[in-house]
Amino acid sequence: CNLGSGIPINPESADLSALCGSVVEELRTGFPQAQIIVSASEGVTGTYDPARMEQVFTNLIGNAVKFTENGQIMVRVSREDEDAEHIRLRFAVIDTGVDIAPEAQKNLFQAFHQADNSTTRRFGGTGLGLVISKQIVELMHGEIGVESQLNQGSTFWFTTRFDKVTAAVPAPVANHVPVSNEGVGRVLVVDDCEVNRDLVRHILPPCGMRVAEAGDAAHAITLARVGSARRWTARS
Repeated sequence: CNLGSGIPINPESADLSALCGSVVEELRTGFPQAQIIVSASEGVTGTYDPARMEQVFTNLIGNAVKFTENGQIMVRVSREDEDAEHIRLRFAVIDTGVDIAPEAQKNLFQAFHQADNSTTRRFGGTGLGLVISKQIVELMHGEIGVESQLNQGSTFWFTTRFDKVTAAVPAPVANHVPVSNEGVGRVLVVDDCEVNRDLVRHILPPCGMRVAEAGDAAHAITLARVGSARRWTARS
């Protein structure tokens, strides 16, 4: 592999969300036990190198699958900023697997470093995937990093800036019917997994739903009582 700055970048017009989804489906086939959830903006099309971007996706999502023996993985693609000519996207892989100590995070994107020696013995690998991913992301005018908290898993993220595609792109088919403000529904999401609550919080608002969330039954009961009281007060 080439660890220098000579990694070739061959940009072309492609749909980033579709590429991300393709990588996830391949990993699901290879690791059927993995619980991977995707939350991606539809129709995110720009000018970038699909082969290199696929390499970054595979490295980050593949690592999350490898280090998450139990729990779930969320893959999120979102718009961070855009103007008339460019769009900046944020890609994040959020897992509930092995957490990474702060002192170890500093070395993750350096060649031949992993969080600790036991990780290498248990899961294999040299850590070169993260090094190559960092180089690719930087060549595409982006940044890459990691966030991790004890017993809460890790989030690997990167941002990239793309040139917008000037040619007309067919609009994605809507999978929901817009709801007016008069028909707004209320949904209380109760789940002890933050990843699940986060996913629902992003999916339902475009369908005209207001989302409240609770991590346990006690909190859910409190929110339900408050919501019920407000509803009856508004109707009286």
